[in-house]
Amino acid sequence: MMIKVSRGVLFFLIGTAACLLLAGDVLAQGCRITLKNGNVISAPNCHEERDVVYIPKLGGTVGMHKRDVAKIEKIEAEETVTESVGAPDTPSAEGAGKVREARGRTAAERREQRKAEKQEARAIKAARAEEERPFTEFKSFEASLKQARVNETIACGRALEPMAPVSRPISGEQAAANIKVSRDASDGCKYYKNQIPKMEKKLEELRSICGSKCQ
Repeated sequence: MMIKVSRGVLFFLIGTAACLLLAGDVLAQGCRITLKNGNVISAPNCHEERDVVYIPKLGGTVGMHKRDVAKIEKIEAEETVTESVGAPDTPSAEGAGKVREARGRTAAERREQRKAEKQEARAIKAARAEEERPFTEFKSFEASLKQARVNETIACGRALEPMAPVSRPISGEQAAANIKVSRDASDGCKYYKNQIPKMEKKLEELRSICGSKCQ
């Protein structure tokens, strides 16, 4: 008995057979998945959808993020086992230890980096202070000289003032106090007249060290 098959049905049967043969080849290829925590999982087959890798497990399908996967290898079907080390979401003690060690090392590196940055900042600050030291010394001494000139003017002015006349007799203590004020003013005038030229000379020395910044 001869059965006639239309051309469309024939093409459908040929395509179905090709798909079955291809599926057989795919199923014959197992997967070995190495996770970043060190665990290795073998499965009869696997497939990827977007950022998730799916494998058959416990009568269903389990997925794991590709960010947790180090590499995926194709292996022969007879080489596959259900799990070689542990579940993808349960890292081994060795893997967890490596993670803790890496985290501790990273934290220590961050502490060392912060310490180095602080030391560098202190060194930069000290270098800037040393660079500015001649200018700072010049400005400080310049202010001291200015104040000395003011003090000289006040002291010499008091020394030149005549003793105020008195309309009534004063005690010996009051007279002694007036004499002391006049003497102190005279001594102050002499002191500043002697010191100011020395200070002016010192200021010029500091100016030459400071350079154009202090001109």
